[in-house]
Amino acid sequence: MKILKFGGTSVGTSESIHALLNIVKDAYENGDRPLVVLSAMGGVTNQLNDLALDAQNGQDVSAGIAAIEKRHF
Repeated sequence: MKILKFGGTSVGTSESIHALLNIVKDAYENGDRPLVVLSAMGGVTNQLNDLALDAQNGQDVSAGIAAIEKRHF
């Protein structure tokens, strides 16, 4: 089984996402059926951890969540 794992900078921009899609497409065209695993964009895991701590301390995290959402869209 082939496992292709992408995260961080490899999913950080639309250009890099297109590049990884080509990698997956090439694998399928070569007869592979890879398991594709995606993790967070670069820096997002740290942002989520920081927001969780802020929320735990009673701080408003809505702006931080909105910023992460905007980045993904």
